[in-house]
Amino acid sequence: MNRRSAYRIDKVYGDVVAEDGRYAILYFVNVGLGPVTLTGGQLVSNHFPCAGIRLRLHRARKLPLPDSTGRLRLGTSEWAPNCAAIERTFSDAGHAFRWRCLCPGGVTVIRHGDSSLAGHGYLEHLSFTLPPWEFTLGELRWGRWLGENDSIVWVASTEAGFKLVVRSGVAVATDDIVAISEQRVETRDFLLALTAVETIRKGSLRDTLKWPVAQLLPRSLAAIDEDKRLFRGSLHERDGADVPPAYGFAIAESVTFPRNGHDLSGQ
Repeated sequence: MNRRSAYRIDKVYGDVVAEDGRYAILYFVNVGLGPVTLTGGQLVSNHFPCAGIRLRLHRARKLPLPDSTGRLRLGTSEWAPNCAAIERTFSDAGHAFRWRCLCPGGVTVIRHGDSSLAGHGYLEHLSFTLPPWEFTLGELRWGRWLGENDSIVWVASTEAGFKLVVRSGVAVATDDIVAISEQRVETRDFLLALTAVETIRKGSLRDTLKWPVAQLLPRSLAAIDEDKRLFRGSLHERDGADVPPAYGFAIAESVTFPRNGHDLSGQ
């Protein structure tokens, strides 16, 4: 069996930020190598005492699907989307990188033990049929800002040649995207200004995951560098001086991948 043809990774990321800036982030990853699946999970939070990282050989965790009320559940945590889901697939030579934004924004409760944190939250699912460090991504910027009745999600890679901005579940035309940077997301219709509040995680996966997890990772994966922060964001409309800004919190990151081989094209 070809190792690459048997490879698959599914990652689910979910978060919530309360009105006072307390946050919780959940990660679940299923890595399939032929008949074996390695399942991992992590909780990152400035509210909960964190459970850290758990890795084990296990049956793949089921991905969150809407129930009869439209809510999405991951374990005991739940997301109630206030707009439509959106997805994109980037592919090359038969390999695919699929991004599904299941909850661009909505009321969320993340539970940990006997405690919970409620606020505005986000949920996405990533799947790869080639190790992500083998795509030509260079620096990848990703983020999400959630206001009371609005949401902005963005993802961009200059080296891979794609950029995407989604407002309340609707993709902005690529030609209307002006800039995506650490300080702002700008289109012809709005400006989202960002001010960093707190560093959530910074450094290579080798440094942030620590022993013994880092020793289990391939070198190319361990070398991926991540800078994830909590921001305050203000959303300014371009078409009306009388429209007051909307305020909310953003979680955004810059991820630098090792330079390896596969170009991506968006679909």
